[in-house]
Amino acid sequence: MKVYAVAGPYTTNQDLNYAPLTDLILLVLEEKPDVVIMMGPFVDMRQQLLKDGDEVKLEYEQDGDEDVGEVIRRYVSYETLFAAKISQVLEDLYTEVPDLKTKFILVPSLDDAIAEPVYPQPPLEDSLPNCGKVIRSIPETQEIPFGSLCLDAIETAGGRKVPKNKANRRVHLVSNPSTIQVNEVTIGFTSTDALLHLSSGEINHKLQPGTRICRLAEHFIQQQSYYPMFPPPSLPGMEVNLDVNKRTEYSMPVQPDILLLPSKLACLSKDIAGGTVFVNPGHLVKGSMGGSFAVMDIHPMKMEKIEVSSSENDEEIETDVKDRIRVEIRRI
Repeated sequence: MKVYAVAGPYTTNQDLNYAPLTDLILLVLEEKPDVVIMMGPFVDMRQQLLKDGDEVKLEYEQDGDEDVGEVIRRYVSYETLFAAKISQVLEDLYTEVPDLKTKFILVPSLDDAIAEPVYPQPPLEDSLPNCGKVIRSIPETQEIPFGSLCLDAIETAGGRKVPKNKANRRVHLVSNPSTIQVNEVTIGFTSTDALLHLSSGEINHKLQPGTRICRLAEHFIQQQSYYPMFPPPSLPGMEVNLDVNKRTEYSMPVQPDILLLPSKLACLSKDIAGGTVFVNPGHLVKGSMGGSFAVMDIHPMKMEKIEVSSSENDEEIETDVKDRIRVEIRRI
């Protein structure tokens, strides 16, 4: 089983072209992973063109009377930007390869302009469900209802019928944080840089190289929480609207086999306490440059072990994911 772990932003701080996302989708088309976990931000409020509160502009070319391309700029909503740059790319992917088995898991971020700004966050959803007005004036956003993320169009791309079973959908929307199970593997993740926040309050001295980040990651397992600190740090860029009344929703229901904590700290993959594999995939974009993401190859369990456990009527089988996983941090 091959799993991609990717964290936004998905475009540079200088434009809204989403070129790094296009490069990522080309890799998906080539390698056909089983699961792609895409963590936000998808529409980054820290982006230079958005953070000042200006309205979003999309650019496209329109042929003039003399067949000369004319650049047109139109104002659009944040949801329309997501639909044109994220949903449309995924829809085109499945239109080109209707039989593609890859599943996408979308996780919101506190820096997302299209998501709730309080941690823990609910899954992404349309801001005006089933009641948006279609605006046809922009070629890139034709047939997009105002306030819609247009994720349903991905399910019908390539002439496919919408599956009745939600487990068979191409795109799954989950909360931030979430714990999911893919086959026998449990994966936990949060798009919030809780690792960096935790590091701001830790004091250490003369630790061996590479052990500090692992020590920080072990706090998440030991405290069984995706945000193991209170109050959140008040340093610039680390502010978090934390709803402690919902602390059970950012607690870990089980110890995950794989713990994904995208962070600005050094990219890393390491075994930590209790057999969990901690992975920091980094971010797909760093400023105006390409960043990194993680590729996880998980080998199947040995048949002998399954047969022995079955013969002994064991209710639980040790998955030992740490012994059969290969993690590669790639640059985009």
